[in-house]
Amino acid sequence: LGTAGGTTGIVTGGVVGAALGVVPALLTFGLSIPAGAAIGSGLGLVLGASGGGLAGLLGGGAAGYGAYAKREEIAGIASKVRAKAVELHAAGHSKVAESIALAKSKAEAAYAAARGHAEAKAEAAKDAASDVRAKVAESIA
Repeated sequence: LGTAGGTTGIVTGGVVGAALGVVPALLTFGLSIPAGAAIGSGLGLVLGASGGGLAGLLGGGAAGYGAYAKREEIAGIASKVRAKAVELHAAGHSKVAESIALAKSKAEAAYAAARGHAEAKAEAAKDAASDVRAKVAESIA
């Protein structure tokens, strides 16, 4: 807040100082305008930074005091949030384990079905080859 106050103060002080320097400009041949702007900017910087710093100090102190005064309540809420997070983690872990087991059992069932189908086809191919071999042997003999 001090930086923002200083920035605002330097700009506002420069504008006000230049405006006030216009009044005696006829007597000082216009040199009072930049002098007034410089003096106004300096004063604005000091007062703005001081005011902003003080506001930050008081605001931060009040926030710190409020947090300190309610530290037990904050700690209780934090422990409830932690417990809920642990509970949700455990529930998610068990769901993942169930999903893995289900996927594994489906993969094993698909493997067994594919293997049984392949063995049946292989047996049929052996029988067909045996029949062809027998016919070839009959035709030669």
